[in-house]
Amino acid sequence: MPRIHKNHALLPYGNGCVQNNAWGYAGDDPPQSASTPPGDELGWQWDWPASAGHDASQVVAYPEIIHGKKPFLDHSTLETLPAPLAAIERIRIAYVTQTRAKGRYNAAFELWLVDDAQARPEHVQAEVMVWVAKRGLSPAGDCVATIDTPYGKADLFEAAMQHWRYYAYVLRDEMPAGVIDLMIFVRELLARKKLDGSELIASIEFGNEIAFGKGRTAIEKYSLDIG
Repeated sequence: MPRIHKNHALLPYGNGCVQNNAWGYAGDDPPQSASTPPGDELGWQWDWPASAGHDASQVVAYPEIIHGKKPFLDHSTLETLPAPLAAIERIRIAYVTQTRAKGRYNAAFELWLVDDAQARPEHVQAEVMVWVAKRGLSPAGDCVATIDTPYGKADLFEAAMQHWRYYAYVLRDEMPAGVIDLMIFVRELLARKKLDGSELIASIEFGNEIAFGKGRTAIEKYSLDIG
């Protein structure tokens, strides 16, 4: 597939898609692009100067892989999502990434939890992130706990967003490759009564949140096992 530069443009990839998501940029031609095989690598590139008219501490983009029904898109890439939390035991992702970048960015998985299977923006109840790299960025809100996980210690941040709660688990040790089960973090939130168990998981995503800088991420492996 050709490399795409248009803001929010989508490229199909297996049973998911790749989005050139520059949500904090008002125009159609952001300084980033995304690509998929065949014909190019799976990944994205960016060049966000710190003087581009935005606060250099604020995220402007999240180029990403999406599986399921992202609430801000019109369709699901999977017939099995959205799905009730009670119906999901694992969200296991095996991945290998290579990032070369300067500036402020992270690498993070994201789950959108909703209260309706239509999974529209107004249905969002919670945003759950798992940061596997933290390069100069800080999550929204405050650190409310530190937990032990199979992937090392993680700091839990919590914040109130527009009409939903935001939770970010930030691994203290970077994990650019490996196998991670995101349901471990969902169950941790259930145990803390941050979720009540009635929610549905709408989408499963992975990308780099970017504030500024120049970089490239190549994704050498990415496989999703839900069950």
